[in-house]
Amino acid sequence: MPSYFTDKSIAAVCASNVNRSMEAHYLFLRKGVQNVYSFGTSSQVKLPGTTQATPNIYDFKKTYAEIYEDLIAKDEEFYRRKGLLSMIHRNMKVKPRPQRFQDEVSLQFDIIFTFEDRVYDVIVDDLLHREASSHQPVHIINFTIKDSHEDAIVGARNVYRLFQIINSKGDTWVDEVDAAIDEFKESSDVDHSILHCTMFY
Repeated sequence: MPSYFTDKSIAAVCASNVNRSMEAHYLFLRKGVQNVYSFGTSSQVKLPGTTQATPNIYDFKKTYAEIYEDLIAKDEEFYRRKGLLSMIHRNMKVKPRPQRFQDEVSLQFDIIFTFEDRVYDVIVDDLLHREASSHQPVHIINFTIKDSHEDAIVGARNVYRLFQIINSKGDTWVDEVDAAIDEFKESSDVDHSILHCTMFY
């Protein structure tokens, strides 16, 4: 990877910091991109339960290990079959616990990838209401990705592909994000609705 981009800070954000953002975080790390973070935006971490009426709800202070053990205690066979245990186990390899974007106000990023319109709107609103500090630009890019394990894998690959195209723009990348998105759309066989805006810290 070119040295000019290795110090760029990247965030992947979904609702609960369990599936889509963590799959992207995990992929970026495996590809050698170290300066990457992941977050959720909801008030609590929400996972499917054994019925629609009984979701599993956790505080963001809960570690992935604690969530893993809780799911095992409730119904190990069910959550293993549904893929939740493997998902949480993957997360445990990446970082200790889920994080909420709005709580990490000291961190600043060059690119923030989101995975649904609602999360994109929360990020834009949060940054809009922060007190100006460094005036550093941040590009917020949204891919609408269904919150399933299979779609998260495909979504992470697409986000990484767009990152590669942005990365290829060299020192002028900050002015060529829209061009990179257009190039991604032209080279992809999937119809993507991608939102993009630039804001400032």
